[in-house]
Amino acid sequence: MNYCGPAGEDEFQKKCSCSCSVPLSCGGIPCICPTGPTGATGETGATGVTGPTGATGATGATGEAGPTGATGATGPTGPTGATGATGATGATGATGPTGPTGATGATGATGATGPTGPTGATGATGATGETGPTGPTGATGPTGATGATGVTGPTGPIGATGVTGPTGPTGPTGPTGATGVTGATGVTGPTGATGATGATGPNFATNGFSAFLSTLSIATSTQLTNWSTTSPYYGSANFNAVTGNFTAPTTGRYTILATINYATTAAVSVSIGAGVNPFFAVQRTSPSAFNLVSGYLPILNVNVALVLTLRAVLGTGEITLAGDVILTAGDVVGLFYNAAGLAITINIGNAAAGVVWSIHQIA
Repeated sequence: MNYCGPAGEDEFQKKCSCSCSVPLSCGGIPCICPTGPTGATGETGATGVTGPTGATGATGATGEAGPTGATGATGPTGPTGATGATGATGATGATGPTGPTGATGATGATGATGPTGPTGATGATGATGETGPTGPTGATGPTGATGATGVTGPTGPIGATGVTGPTGPTGPTGPTGATGVTGATGVTGPTGATGATGATGPNFATNGFSAFLSTLSIATSTQLTNWSTTSPYYGSANFNAVTGNFTAPTTGRYTILATINYATTAAVSVSIGAGVNPFFAVQRTSPSAFNLVSGYLPILNVNVALVLTLRAVLGTGEITLAGDVILTAGDVVGLFYNAAGLAITINIGNAAAGVVWSIHQIA
């Protein structure tokens, strides 16, 4: 005996002789058939023609969930039956125990679509149907925003060198770039061949002298003579110690040095004139007279109003002469005192202090 009404809802169920193959064969109410044991899975039957969609019935009350029965084997799909009219929604009955799953009947033909009834309670989820055919491709949506730039891929292999194209016209000169870093020092090249020996330079000791004059009293302009070249001083073939003349052996650069100490023989009692400026000089006398290096004697010049007016040579002093000159071979040079109007006697050398004079070729 079958029942009309939702399974598990006793207050709405009633016995009837409805057909389990016709869903609404119980006076428009769903037919509830007891579940038998699961049969063996039959072959899948051909899909029946889809019938018109029936009207949606009112939503029934949700019953309590019964325990899940064992899954029976899937039977062959029966043809889809016609969709019956949707009955009124009954009150939700208590959920009965879940019976074992019966064999799946053949899919019936799809019935005509009925009017939409009130929304019924959500039933248990049915088995997933077969995937329908793929629908037509929808219209292309708007272009999405540009994504973030991906990480740069590794550099590809260098391609083969292409054929050199024709030389283009010369472009304008660009601005000068910054100076690059100085490169590493290259390997030292091999030592070159030794060059020819140059001409022998002047002998410093040969082309020069150093002489000493211990003392000499003079009152007028004169050349200093009678020099001594005894060690530690020394002479040369180009210096005449008696006359005091040095003759340049070759043309070149010469250095001249002289240190002259002097002392007056008596205290100065009168003032000398404004134009009186005595000096010592190393003078070239031949081929023409010329003062090469010179130095004045120190003079005291005092003018205190209504008290003292005095211009006088200091009682003792030292004059140093030093200079480098170019001499031509054959030039004659001597050391001279020029009184320049001074009428007093002075002692040149003053014994131990003396006068030292030297000339040397340096180039």
